[in-house]
Amino acid sequence: MAKKAPVALLGYSLETMEAAKEHKIPFVAVVPEGFDIALKEDGVDVTTWDFGMHNQNSDRLYEKLVERGVGHAVPLYEETVEWAGSLNTRLQKDPRAFQRALLFRDKAMMKRNAQIRRHSCWGIRGNSLARGSPGVF
Repeated sequence: MAKKAPVALLGYSLETMEAAKEHKIPFVAVVPEGFDIALKEDGVDVTTWDFGMHNQNSDRLYEKLVERGVGHAVPLYEETVEWAGSLNTRLQKDPRAFQRALLFRDKAMMKRNAQIRRHSCWGIRGNSLARGSPGVF
């Protein structure tokens, strides 16, 4: 039987990593800086990445994963969905889909950041949340 290509798990989830180990699915954990220390101590193949970056140096993540023989990427959190999409199109060697995935990723990240800024400003604008009444999210 041929050796399976590892899967890139984008994000930090011990449950997911334990399940992958239990099912003998090889993986590379792609986690934010600081989460890698304990994983390395546990013998997990890990690389760090700042998922908040847009297009700057995004080729570096692809290259890191190719070096490890990764076949595809799996997002574990909403913030990593667009990254998985763009990585998978690149790993599948589809340049047209890759360019579209990059545009989609950057647009989705900008929308998410705008929503976060809008929600974080609610208390400052003097609305009902600032006056102490319960808010609904």
